[in-house]
Amino acid sequence: MNKSSAPKKKQHLSLIDDDDPTTGLELRNFHQPPSPGATAISPHHRCDSGAGSSPHHHHHHHQHVGMDHLEDNENDEESFMMMDARVACVPILTDDVVLPIDGHRIPPKFYKFAIAGISLGSVPAKKCHILLVLGLIMATMTTILIANDTSNSSQEGPITFNSTDPSTIMMKPSAYYKALESVLEPSTRNDPYIGKIFLNNNDTTMWNDPMSPQYLAMEWMGFRDDQFLVDQLQDVAAIQQRFALATLFYASNIQLYQDGEHEWLKAGVSECQFPGITCNARDQVIKIELVRTAMIGYLPMEMGWLPHLEHLNLQENKLDGAIPEGLLALPKLQYLDLGANHMGGLVKSLPPNLLFLSLEHNRFEGSLPSFPLSLESAKLSHNRWSGSLPDFAVNNNLEYLDMVDNTRINGSIPTSIGYLTKLQSLSIAQTQLEGELPTQIGLLSSLEEISMGLTQLNGTLPDEFFELSKLQWLVAVHHQFEGPLSPSIGKLKNLHVLNVVHGSLSGPLPTKALASLKNLVWLQLADNHFTGSIEKELATNWNLEKIWLHGNQFQGAIPNELCGLPAAQLDFRTDCKSGDIECRCCTLCY
Repeated sequence: MNKSSAPKKKQHLSLIDDDDPTTGLELRNFHQPPSPGATAISPHHRCDSGAGSSPHHHHHHHQHVGMDHLEDNENDEESFMMMDARVACVPILTDDVVLPIDGHRIPPKFYKFAIAGISLGSVPAKKCHILLVLGLIMATMTTILIANDTSNSSQEGPITFNSTDPSTIMMKPSAYYKALESVLEPSTRNDPYIGKIFLNNNDTTMWNDPMSPQYLAMEWMGFRDDQFLVDQLQDVAAIQQRFALATLFYASNIQLYQDGEHEWLKAGVSECQFPGITCNARDQVIKIELVRTAMIGYLPMEMGWLPHLEHLNLQENKLDGAIPEGLLALPKLQYLDLGANHMGGLVKSLPPNLLFLSLEHNRFEGSLPSFPLSLESAKLSHNRWSGSLPDFAVNNNLEYLDMVDNTRINGSIPTSIGYLTKLQSLSIAQTQLEGELPTQIGLLSSLEEISMGLTQLNGTLPDEFFELSKLQWLVAVHHQFEGPLSPSIGKLKNLHVLNVVHGSLSGPLPTKALASLKNLVWLQLADNHFTGSIEKELATNWNLEKIWLHGNQFQGAIPNELCGLPAAQLDFRTDCKSGDIECRCCTLCY
């Protein structure tokens, strides 16, 4: 546009910062399009301070630099750099900066960075380009709001801005959509430094709040992070990775201090050196281990910007909120532990190559997500999951499944459980699962532990159940199983713990079968309906440390042989107080 083709309304901006060498710097005509004399440079152009640019810290001459000066220097790229009229780096003129005289000058070392006429502080020359990139999206939204405010107000005069008060550039969420439309013009939509880095984000609040983690992360990278240099600008993945970790820091309040100094976000330090961060040989983050670091907050959506992440362990913190969908789609994530936090919401999917999952002791709700074929361990206890168990026909790599204390899980155990031939531990206690155990449970040839108390499961234990030859722990406290304890229990030669207290099992004990279990340590049969006498053959199992037989209908005397068991701390309980049982060695009588 020709400078004389339209009148220009001048708007003044006073920048006040007592500790800044640029006190008194005034920008004029900042909101108007760049004049023909102001050169716009591409993000690829480097801006390096020249020799002799070291500032002297004494008696600064406060000068005024505006568009009038810039128009007289058509090729003065280092005097004024911009992505467009809304984002600019303006030189700081001190007594050691020589203005162009006879074609010779010393370039300034520091620049005042401004978005939509609002100064955000002084930066080294090498930082200007990266700030132009990071600031463009902010500038678009700010410009819209300033324009709206200007059109709705008749107040004239200079606008005063306090660079330490972020509230002066707060943006309304409603402006985001307008800004996005403006930024995503064809020339910008495919720009790798803007579109791919920040505009693939549909969160309408991330840039609107100057206290948001995203805003604070951008501010840190732009003004206090010496690691984020101009030569990194073309590496979009590196920008996203560092930005993602900075956002995580501000979103979760990571507490890692040494000698009073925070160990994260150190200027000039690679993120690969942050405590809890592990990178591969290409400086790509592959592991985050921040256990018990007093994290308070939430996981930002930028966690999905770590495509090489394989291991994430944030257990035992105080995180809340939902798991970002981008995190759950990471293709290389194999280990995910968010246990013992305060997180919640729905989990609609899981990473496609996940091996280990721990979401225990949280507040997740809704239906269980489909398990990927790769999953080996799922610790989902102490949550608010609801609905039925998933179809296990496509999850035959599962080795560990813990669903304890999910009182909204209901329905029957699917027959597809028989596909879990690698399953070693199954915990389904404190759920509303109902019905009889399917006979296919006998196909779990690797099962070593099962916990199924406090459920609605009922009926008799099927004969197939006793084919679980590797079973070591059988725990069903407060169960609804009934009928006799089958002599087939003698097949469970590796059984260490038999705990079926508080149920409706009945009939005489299969003494010979129990006596054959030479690895049995705990025999807990209390509070059922067993009858008959206690036979001396039981004493042949010298590994017994707990024998709980109280709360049943046994009669007669306890054989002396049982009193001779060698366990130093034998816990032996019967109904010897009532007189139905005579026992001279019981440790507790009921």
